[in-house]
Amino acid sequence: MNILAAGPSRSQSPPSAIQTPSRSSVQHRKGYQSPCPGDEPEKVESAILKVVDNLIQKNEKDKWKVFFRLKGDPETASNMVARYRFVQDLMDKHVGKVVPFKSTADYIIEEKHILGALQIVDEDGRFASNCTETLELLKLYGKDGERSEDPEVVKLLEDQDLAYNAKPIKRLLRLLRGADEKWIQEHPAS
Repeated sequence: MNILAAGPSRSQSPPSAIQTPSRSSVQHRKGYQSPCPGDEPEKVESAILKVVDNLIQKNEKDKWKVFFRLKGDPETASNMVARYRFVQDLMDKHVGKVVPFKSTADYIIEEKHILGALQIVDEDGRFASNCTETLELLKLYGKDGERSEDPEVVKLLEDQDLAYNAKPIKRLLRLLRGADEKWIQEHPAS
């Protein structure tokens, strides 16, 4: 059943079935310009990134501005954690949802689309996983951590000096992993 054949209806929710309506019916539905069947993968990815970027700027305008301001600041551990929190929030909200194209429900938002929309260069392909792991471990071993408060972690987060070519966010993750390993050794599962 093609619900578009009966004309547009504002009360109907988007169909979950995959369909290919004619070009003339596409303009009546809400959503973003859809890629055409047979489009090159690069063109499809570009269309998805454009939609995700628009969603972020529309729904997270103030946080989006702060994020890009932070991108211009030195990459201290605290600055990177603030960026991670924004990225994680976006991933939690959008990843796994259907891209709101006008005429297709074929595409799902992935972590790479969030990173691409935020212009994050993910050289080693681990930005998203490092982001999630860092924030989870920070809840356990950061300031007022659920398991303990690691003094080195707290000190690194307070440090605003940045040595040339330093990567404090990588050091932070190493410290957090070390604190976690130590806690696990000291608290073996019964």
